Amino acid sequence: MSEVTHRSVVSQVLEARSVSTPLIAIETPDPGATTSELVKAIEVTCQKAEAPIPPIFNWDSASWLRAVNSTALVVLEKLLEESGGDPSATAHPTQTLSIIKNCPAGSLIIMSNLHRFWEGEHPDISVVQAVWNLRDIFKSSGRTLVVTMPHCTFPAELQHDVMVLTAELPS
Repeated sequence: MSEVTHRSVVSQVLEARSVSTPLIAIETPDPGATTSELVKAIEVTCQKAEAPIPPIFNWDSASWLRAVNSTALVVLEKLLEESGGDPSATAHPTQTLSIIKNCPAGSLIIMSNLHRFWEGEHPDISVVQAVWNLRDIFKSSGRTLVVTMPHCTFPAELQHDVMVLTAELPS
């Protein structure tokens, strides 16, 4: 049953992307597995449709922004060059969110544990605002920001703008 639910989450993301849903959160106990399954599903879907595979990126606070596929590698090099050429320009999520607004149409950006920056006593409101700023930019170009986290909680500024899905671990 869990596996079916998890597959349906991936299917829901694909459906949401087909109608240009810009901001998606996936509540998942295993962000790595969820990300891998999502990337694979996008690649398979594009291959079946004989469509180009979009640039797919992944970000976390330890590894920063990185390309998941070869299409994204070329784009990432260009984005970093435009930002001074230093990969550490993507160390903080606000910087990363500012940089990815220049990704090409159809891009998918997956960010893990972004909620850590808006929770707690001293939330970083710049992260919240940077996510919110992507909403209209991404909607008009078919780009999608997917945030994976163990529990989906959002500040008031984002509560009505993010599609929330729940994935479970396979049993």
